Amino acid sequence: MSDYDDDDDDDSSYGDDSNSEEISESLSYGKRNGKNIANTTNDTEKNQKKQEKPIKKVTSAFMYYQKSIMSEVKAMLASDNPGAVISVGDIATEVSNRWKALSPPEREPFDEMNKKDRQRYNEESYARDIIIAQRQQQNRDSRNDLNADSKQRKGRQEQDAKRAIFLAKREEREAKARARPETAEEKRKKEEAKQARKKKRQEEEEVKARRAKLTKEQKVDAKKRLEYLVSQSSVFKRLNMAGGGGGGGPP
Repeated sequence: MSDYDDDDDDDSSYGDDSNSEEISESLSYGKRNGKNIANTTNDTEKNQKKQEKPIKKVTSAFMYYQKSIMSEVKAMLASDNPGAVISVGDIATEVSNRWKALSPPEREPFDEMNKKDRQRYNEESYARDIIIAQRQQQNRDSRNDLNADSKQRKGRQEQDAKRAIFLAKREEREAKARARPETAEEKRKKEEAKQARKKKRQEEEEVKARRAKLTKEQKVDAKKRLEYLVSQSSVFKRLNMAGGGGGGGPP
């Protein structure tokens, strides 16, 4: 059995091509901290996500141990088998056997490093999910704005089309009317309409003239009343002065 087949829990992430478990763990990390992250995506968001720098996977306790002992194992195998070619499989087998032989206290430093790295992964994944959620909201807002603009443009286009049809039909009716000669009845109605418009304009002008005359007369009356009040004020003033300024009215 090689180190990749080790049944230790800390080795489960080693060699795993999918990151579904890690993503689930990062999301649950956010939920544990009272955060709610949106998880809907579209094609644009997926393309944006592909351009992001991937988050480094969690390094298992076994991998930390392997890094720390790799040089020692190579030197030992080379010393025990002088002149022989040491394969990667030989090194992996020896490292795996030594890992399985470690007691829990001996594994503890590597377990601690794995724990810290898993915390790092969770925090980076959660921060990335926050950015993705914000970008998704921005994309949704942009789509809503585009939809609103599209509806407005469509409404204006429909109105322009209706107006164009109306003008075309009116022009067609007028062209047909100009193409054929007027009947006596049509000429009579046309003359009556012309006379009615003329009469209406005359009435409006007469009303306007009467209003102007009335306004002028009102101004003249108002001026006369003001002059009268002023003259009366002078009379009262002279009477008061003749009466000795006692404040009484005329005798």
